Amino acid sequence: MDRLPSTNCLRNSVSNWVNGFCGDCIKYKINLVTCNLWYIIIVNNGKINGIGGLMEKIETVSFNLIKKIFRHINRTEKQATLLTNRQKWDRLTSALYTLEDTSYAIEYYLESDYPADIKGKYLYTYGLLQALFVQEDAINSLSCALFDRRINFETEYPEAFAVREMRNDVVGHPTHREKSKYIYLAQHSLSKGSFYYSKDNSFTAHRNTINVDVYGAINETATCVNTILKNALEELDREFREYIEQHRSRKMIEIFNMLQYAREKTLIPNELDALGSWGYDATKDMVQKCEEELIKRYGTVEAVDSYKYLLDDIYEVYQIIDDDIPRIEVDSQERIKKYMLQILFSKLDELKNLCEETDKYFQSYGED
Repeated sequence: MDRLPSTNCLRNSVSNWVNGFCGDCIKYKINLVTCNLWYIIIVNNGKINGIGGLMEKIETVSFNLIKKIFRHINRTEKQATLLTNRQKWDRLTSALYTLEDTSYAIEYYLESDYPADIKGKYLYTYGLLQALFVQEDAINSLSCALFDRRINFETEYPEAFAVREMRNDVVGHPTHREKSKYIYLAQHSLSKGSFYYSKDNSFTAHRNTINVDVYGAINETATCVNTILKNALEELDREFREYIEQHRSRKMIEIFNMLQYAREKTLIPNELDALGSWGYDATKDMVQKCEEELIKRYGTVEAVDSYKYLLDDIYEVYQIIDDDIPRIEVDSQERIKKYMLQILFSKLDELKNLCEETDKYFQSYGED
């Protein structure tokens, strides 16, 4: 098999292509060619279009959709849930970053000049097809990690599946495809917008020539990926709305309704006042209820750093008051305890403020 039709194909003028196929192109079933390496003419059922019109219609993967999904999975409660399975979290974040990376590569392909040198043509074409294939793998990984759903491209997105199959022919397994088929890429046909190849069956001696619309492949892959991203975003939005509604009515700040009263009774310098002991114990009850509410909302206290570090400080103050102060000299106990109680209530004020911010977050969602 000749690698190329005669060089007359490349020397034909644009006007000759408008009038019809040359003999070599009919022989090799070419319907997309490059003339003079600077203008792409697409001949399809008698219609001819320049590259400019095509570029405007090409869909690419939406960075905005990727950004919105990143925002969802980095919400405190969602991230805490996802991180219970580290493998899923890693697969999801890897998929999102890979979608961004491959999109940069594809957009560069569309924006840059296609090489005139054959070496560069192969690099551009092989790289593009691999980027399209990896995009489909990445969106499947996203679906598996987020929703435990594997995408069946063949039945759900047949156009994108055709791109996968074409990539497997040309880049994946050209030297041994489907046990008995072998791929021959027509070198001379390589252009920014198209190329063609033959698939030969050694068992049947049948040759199938396949024309590739490169822009169509980019468009179909992006349409598939964006559709799945939109569906994922809709599901994440719905899930988040349900989460907000589940917890919105419970006000965390109400846990601290008695904080000021407890402060007054605890800090009164009167050893005979039993309410002083009550006030101190009441603060522990408030802290416990706060922790319980955090677990309901976020799974664990550790999921929210601002709460975790503040609660660690509060428990350290409790330990000093309950365990350490009784072991020091009696004359110094009351004075040190007074200062530690002041620190405790200062920390509890911070905790109350954090809870108020949390309430505002749940209350304001969905309000413009």
